[in-house]
Amino acid sequence: MKATSVTRKGIHDKSLVEELLPDNVAAGVKRKQSKKRRRLEERSEEGGLEPEAQLVAFQQRYEIADEERKSKKQPFVEGISSIGSALDSASSDEEEEEDMRSLGSRSVVGGEDYGLTEEEERCLQLFESENYLKKDESFSTEGPTLASLILQRMEEFEASKRGENQSLSHSSAVPPNVRELYCKVGDVLKHYHSGKLPKAVKMLPSVASWYQLLSYTRPSEWSTASVYVMTKLFIANLKSNEAQRFCSWILLPRVHEEIMKRKKLNFHFYQALKKALFKPEAFFKGIIFPLCESGECTAREATILGSILLKSSIPVLHSASCLLKLSSFLYSPAVVIFIRILLEKKYALPSKVIDSVYQFFLSKQSEKSQSMPVLWHHALLVFVRFYHETLTVEQRKQLRTLVTRQSHPGVTPEIKSILSASVSSLDNVNNRDVMNL
Repeated sequence: MKATSVTRKGIHDKSLVEELLPDNVAAGVKRKQSKKRRRLEERSEEGGLEPEAQLVAFQQRYEIADEERKSKKQPFVEGISSIGSALDSASSDEEEEEDMRSLGSRSVVGGEDYGLTEEEERCLQLFESENYLKKDESFSTEGPTLASLILQRMEEFEASKRGENQSLSHSSAVPPNVRELYCKVGDVLKHYHSGKLPKAVKMLPSVASWYQLLSYTRPSEWSTASVYVMTKLFIANLKSNEAQRFCSWILLPRVHEEIMKRKKLNFHFYQALKKALFKPEAFFKGIIFPLCESGECTAREATILGSILLKSSIPVLHSASCLLKLSSFLYSPAVVIFIRILLEKKYALPSKVIDSVYQFFLSKQSEKSQSMPVLWHHALLVFVRFYHETLTVEQRKQLRTLVTRQSHPGVTPEIKSILSASVSSLDNVNNRDVMNL
C-alpha cells in the first residue's frame, strides 16, 4: 500500500523572519539586509573582488594598522586614521589585486598568520624580545604612575592640613568680629537654662584653639545648666588630653567654688562630673589629682566626688593607675577617701599597685605620737578585707605590728582578726606541703 503524502502549498512561501516577526519589523529587517548586500555587491563590482575577499582584505588592513600602532607607540587616534586611509585605498583595483596575491605569501609569526611584510615581521620580533627596552634607548619606563600620583596628592593634602593646624595653633590674634561673636555667646550661656546651643558653640570642639575662643565667653559666669551642656559637648568630642584641659580649666574651679560656698553640689554640676567620668583619664588627671596635690581638698569635697566614683563603672586599668598615683601622695583625708572608694570596687589589681598601697599605709608605722583618724583605719580595713590573700606572710606581720601601734577601738580588732586568720591558714598550708614532701 503506497503511502500518500499530502503537500500543503502556500504554507512556507515566506521566510522564517517574515513568519515570526510582524510585517513592519520583518520588512525593516529585509530592507536592512538588502541594503547591506547591495552595498557589498556595488563595492565588489567596483573593486573587482568578491564580498568575502573584500572582508578578508579589510580585516588584514585592520590588523596591520593595529600592530604598527603598538610597535611605534602611536596613539589610538593615529591608528584609527591609518585604518581610514586603508579603507580609502580599497577602491583601487590594482591594490586589491596585490593584496589578494599577497595572501599566498603571508608571514607566520608565533604560529599565527598576520599577513606582515619582512620589515614588519622584524619589528614585531624585536618588540616581543626581552631586550627590546634595552635596545630602544628612546623608550623610557620612568614616568609617573597612578599610584605615585595618588601618594603625591595625599602627601600634599597632609602637608597643607598640618600647615593649617599649625597656623591656627600659633595664631594668637583673633579677628575682632570673632571675638565679639563669642562675647555675645557668653551672654547667652550666662542666662541659659535649656534648649539648643548656638552654632558657634557646637563648632568649638573641632577648632584647634578652642580654649582661646572659649575664654571670650567668660566660663566663670556660665549658668549651672550651661556648665552641664558644655561639659557634655566637649567630653564627647575632644580627645583625652584635650578633655583633661577642659576639666581642669573650667569644670574643676566651678565645682570647687560651689562646694566651698554652699557645702554641697548643684545637681547640674553633679551631672557634669558624671559626664566627665566617661573619659576616666581626663577625670583623674584633670580633677582628682590636682585637688589632692593642692592640699585644699576637704573631706566633704572628697566624699562628694568619691560618690560619683562609687556609683559609676570605671575600667580596671584606670582604677589601678589612679590608685598607684594616689598612694604616692602624702597623707591627707581626701587621698585616703579616694583610696578607700577605689578599693571597695574589689578589682583584681596588679601586684605593683597592691605593694604601693601597702607602703602607703606602712609609712605611718614610725609615727607613734600622731594618732591616725578613723578615715585612715577604715581604708586600711577595706584593704585588708579584700586583698589579704594577695599579701605575703611578711607583709601581714608588718600590718599586725602597724595596727598595734596605730589602733582604733572600733576598727583595729577586726583588722587583727582578719590578719591572724590569714596568717594561720597560710601556715597550715605550708605545714601540709612539708608533710607531703
